[in-house]
Amino acid sequence: MVDVSIIIPVYGVEKYIEECLVSVFSQTYTSYECILVDDCGKDKSIEIAERLIANNNLKNFKIIRREKNGGLSAARNSGLEHATGDYVYFLDSDDKLYPTALASLFSYVKKYPGVDMVVGNTIRQDQSNIGLLDDKSLFEYSSDQEYIRTQLLSLNVYIESWNKLIRRSFIENHHFTFPEGLLHEDVLWCFNLQKHIHSIAFSKDYSYWYRCNNVGSIMNMKDKTKRFFSYVELYEMMAPSVQSYQEYCYVSNLLAPMIKVYNWGGIKTLPIFKKIADAIVHLGKQNIKYDQLVTQLYIWYLPCRLINNSFFETCYNNWKCKIACANTNS
Repeated sequence: MVDVSIIIPVYGVEKYIEECLVSVFSQTYTSYECILVDDCGKDKSIEIAERLIANNNLKNFKIIRREKNGGLSAARNSGLEHATGDYVYFLDSDDKLYPTALASLFSYVKKYPGVDMVVGNTIRQDQSNIGLLDDKSLFEYSSDQEYIRTQLLSLNVYIESWNKLIRRSFIENHHFTFPEGLLHEDVLWCFNLQKHIHSIAFSKDYSYWYRCNNVGSIMNMKDKTKRFFSYVELYEMMAPSVQSYQEYCYVSNLLAPMIKVYNWGGIKTLPIFKKIADAIVHLGKQNIKYDQLVTQLYIWYLPCRLINNSFFETCYNNWKCKIACANTNS
């Protein structure tokens, strides 16, 4: 048994995988296993990883090979199935760790035994001296569920799953997985976590370096169609289980990428976008009671319900069918 299972999905990162893996086996804390999930990429990422593992005799590194490409969520789920550590830690294969990352994060597990999650501080490549957890109002530790939910749902804490130690038994007990076939899966992951988490710790030490210039990442995709419909699907999953005003704000605030029509390539030219934006703005300006707010959220969250637009509904259903057929035939 090891303390930490590091899960690294690998796909199309031959330019970055060596730097990522070197940062892992250079950790000062050594009670970990590193699970690389081969998501059937066509470049030399896995070959590079195999060479590094062999040349450095890294016995605590193992490669899990998927039968077909499934995307980031599917790769993470595969990693979770093979994890044996007390805590799980997700690392993207184009990012890297600081040498004392695991030592710093796990020190909070020792200080607060049984803590559900430890969140580390992150530096972005494009803002090298700005940490994502530099908010001085964050407590070092809390077991107050209301406080925890406030921090997670108000986006004071980044929603991404990486750079967080999460107790594996907590994940398994609540059957947490990532939604496969969609982008922006961390939106739903964070939403589900906050419903059940009982304790959290925050480390202001820098532990994670986040890359912003990977042209192959989903954030830099030129075709925004899948991103758009993934958001729609995620809202469909979240909206029925909204149980508080904070959860409502979390879901509605994340509609922003859909409202900002200039971000969505060709889709922004569709008349539907103007109607969606106007409707959501109108909803936000209404001074209505909470129970009505939740009811309207459920009615309004899905654009084809919102305006009964047959063109959008057809596009949405065709996309879902296309994904289902691709998964069946691959």
